Amino acid sequence: RSLECAAEVLEKLKSRALNTLFVLPSGRSAISLAQIIGFVAQDAMLNDQVIHTCCQAVCDGVPDSAVVLSTFVFTLGFPPSPVAEHASRSSSPVDIASVKYVVLPVHLENNHWRVMVVVLEYSVSPVINVFFYEPFCRGQYKEVMEIQKWENGLLRFIRKWHEDTRPHQVFPSLEKNWLAGPRQPPGTLCCGALVVAQVHSIIHDPNYFQSLGEAISTEYVCLVRLRIMWLLLCQTKER
Repeated sequence: RSLECAAEVLEKLKSRALNTLFVLPSGRSAISLAQIIGFVAQDAMLNDQVIHTCCQAVCDGVPDSAVVLSTFVFTLGFPPSPVAEHASRSSSPVDIASVKYVVLPVHLENNHWRVMVVVLEYSVSPVINVFFYEPFCRGQYKEVMEIQKWENGLLRFIRKWHEDTRPHQVFPSLEKNWLAGPRQPPGTLCCGALVVAQVHSIIHDPNYFQSLGEAISTEYVCLVRLRIMWLLLCQTKER
């Protein structure tokens, strides 16, 4: 399958201009060929637009069940509680119980990607699970992620959303989970690629990525980058 992906990607690269825009079928995000080549094709760190577009593409696979927040929420502020697509801003927010996932990539110190994936469960025993993934898997950013980014950031957004749509229901219990791997290979700038792969695994194939173990090879990282290029170039519409 990787050879097929590579052939499809190569065909796009040979025949498209650098300013070609690749738009997700949902229309929720887009990215230029220049950015794909510059940040994904070799060994550069993925930028905000690549990360956001990839996470949005992954979440578009579960229509109306996932929300991807901008990587800039910690500088520009969190948005209001989400409303239905194509609805006016004054419309009532979407019921939080109808959504399964909230994804927020985090770029700490502008040099390393992490991610928080929240799994919302509002059925018989309501619970909110937050999964933290830090590709170095060292734990030195645990306090920053749990307090600054989660408790003082994303959790407040989720509490407000709950209050807006479920004001008479007790807020669900909370569970925090740190994913132990895979770990970023030394000397690589693949944290963003691993974040995208982890988000895909949590939403579409739970536990697969972690089943690879703590250590992965640089060759495996190259395959992840290839699949990201295939996702952006071959599963999108051109403009």
